[in-house]
Amino acid sequence: MSNDSALDQPVILVVDDDHVDRALICECLKSADFRVEEAVDGSHALEVFRTVHPHIVLLDVGMPGMTGIETCAALRHLPGGAQVPIVMVTGHDDTDSIAHSYEAGASDFMIKPFHPLILTQRIRYLSRATHAFLALTKSAAQLRYAQSIAGLGSWEWDPRSDALQSTDQVARIFGMRPEHFPKSFTGFLELIHPEDRTVVQKSLHDGLTTKHHCSMEYRICLPNGTQLIVESQARPIRNDLHGVEGMAVTIHDITSRKEAEEKIHSLAYYDSLTGLANRHLFKDRVGQALAYSQRHQAIAAVLFMDLDRFKVINDTLGHEVGDQLLQEVAERLKNCVRMSDSVARDTDPTSQSCLARLGGDEFTVLLNNLTHSEDAACVAQRIQRELAEPFHLGQHDVFVTATIGIACFPMDGLDLEALLKHADTAMYSVKSLGRNGYKFYSSSMNQHAEQRFALEADLRRALDRDEFMICFQPLIDLRTGAIVKAEALIRWHHPSLGILPPGKFLQIVEDVGLGPRLGEWVLRAACTQARSWLAAGHPSIQLAVNLSDSQFHDAQLTDIVANVLAETKFPSELLDLELTETIMFRSPEHAIATLQSLRILGVELSLDDFGTGFSSLRHLQQYPLNALKIDQSFIRNIAENERDAAITRMVIAMAHGLGLRTLAEGVETQEQLDFLRELGCEVVQGFILSQPLAADLFLPFVAKHIATGAGRRFTSFRRFAL
Repeated sequence: MSNDSALDQPVILVVDDDHVDRALICECLKSADFRVEEAVDGSHALEVFRTVHPHIVLLDVGMPGMTGIETCAALRHLPGGAQVPIVMVTGHDDTDSIAHSYEAGASDFMIKPFHPLILTQRIRYLSRATHAFLALTKSAAQLRYAQSIAGLGSWEWDPRSDALQSTDQVARIFGMRPEHFPKSFTGFLELIHPEDRTVVQKSLHDGLTTKHHCSMEYRICLPNGTQLIVESQARPIRNDLHGVEGMAVTIHDITSRKEAEEKIHSLAYYDSLTGLANRHLFKDRVGQALAYSQRHQAIAAVLFMDLDRFKVINDTLGHEVGDQLLQEVAERLKNCVRMSDSVARDTDPTSQSCLARLGGDEFTVLLNNLTHSEDAACVAQRIQRELAEPFHLGQHDVFVTATIGIACFPMDGLDLEALLKHADTAMYSVKSLGRNGYKFYSSSMNQHAEQRFALEADLRRALDRDEFMICFQPLIDLRTGAIVKAEALIRWHHPSLGILPPGKFLQIVEDVGLGPRLGEWVLRAACTQARSWLAAGHPSIQLAVNLSDSQFHDAQLTDIVANVLAETKFPSELLDLELTETIMFRSPEHAIATLQSLRILGVELSLDDFGTGFSSLRHLQQYPLNALKIDQSFIRNIAENERDAAITRMVIAMAHGLGLRTLAEGVETQEQLDFLRELGCEVVQGFILSQPLAADLFLPFVAKHIATGAGRRFTSFRRFAL
């Protein structure tokens, strides 16, 4: 039955054991357009109620069997019986029944006999009241449902009694059962975060005083220990005299919204991998810092750094390890600023530092309010010391270094763009000198930077234009005096700068990612040339080829070497691949696996520039090597410097103890040669024998060496004393 039909023809249940009284009441109600159902006693009334669900019940008090009062109580326990108005009908002399009727749940009473007009008007009134009550109940249920979905509740506060009335949804927001929710404002405040209570109290008292609406956000502490963030809108409750007698407040759970806003803010201003500031936030911080420095005539500095050879680590060990490394680096960088400094999260423009990740392996540090620009150098040194310790990433021990450029405000730039550009220029200046260092920007660096960028552009076209060439430097056996090996050394025939040695361009090759491609070209060109010597019937001379950092960590290295040997038909036993200890010791586990796969091809392996890296004897004895090559920095002063002489003596003895041959590079004097021979070094190379030679000059040099017996002077023994 719809609400409209209920209003038009309400159903009235008349319960009376007296047939005459019941008939009179029914006739009166029917004439007034009510629909009437009848019951002769209490039990019958319960049956009819279950069937027709009346809107109003007229119930006689004095009935045999189940009395009217008992029937009233029973009706209240039936489904839908709690809200139906029950009017008790009694006589003039039965006032005691009236009190008992209300106790049983009666809504109203009438005294017999009654006038028909009074009866019908009373029933109409009850019908309208019932409809209004049901509509209000339905509306309240809909409101509770809507509030539940929206996480919204409401409460009212009477400041005179401190009483607080709240909807059930308020209790649910606070994680409590409604019956346990505080009934006073004082108790309500106890549930609010201690730091926010004063704000809530002040806002509501101000609303009472000013009679204005107010808004507030605060935290509530749930019984399980977690916190929610809620938003409240409060308005004064006015009386008929336009005074304020309390506050009506809505409360809305905005925790999810705040979390979403926090996430959006984090994505907008912070690097998702490391948690450091990103470029956008860093730019904002620098703007504040420069404004502060300008007002207070202070110095600010921007440090621009990247991790040396990070791409190689990332490509070799995988992006997961690379990401872990960046996270660990970020943590160490945080330790490199003063303990009082904020790290990318302090909004105070006078903060001493801000650390950011701009992308990839590029990090920046803002230092503000410096007294001397040299203070920035202390931070750079601290960074390099922190990063010098190995990173333990799962099963890998990874070594990294950092190259840092420094630009200062106001000397090197007045805005972020200028400072970053100049710090970047200073960083690349360090890279051109060998990485792993720091340098302040100077105006002369711009010229070097421009030259570097020009070389980068030329390098990308050099391979296609066939501008590279291979020279070969001979190596001699000190025991026989014979030339036993030729080291392939690359040169760049630049169209305008002439012949450039590798020191002028190899670092740039690595930086722009051309290392593997150029390395493969060198290997193929050298093997092709050496194979042509063999085909012409010349003596077997071993070929030494250097592997670059990126080339060694290329996953396809073994396949590339195998393909080159197959294509050129060069004997694998005559190929000696040289690599530096710095390359291998960055990831010893990967290096061992790569070396073992190369040894399966039959090539020899030599450790170049030994003594200049981070050698570990534990790992060294695990490497499948054939020879150690002593770096020329130790050979250069071997005759005058006892320290260099002691290191060389130790390296040769250690190599022989491990079953490895020794080679010395950079030998230029007879004194150096004699000392190395005395210590048992097997092979040497250097200007004392020959500089690197063009391919067409190498074999004639070997032939002349044999014909003139020049090798004998390398085998003669002369005691050399230090």
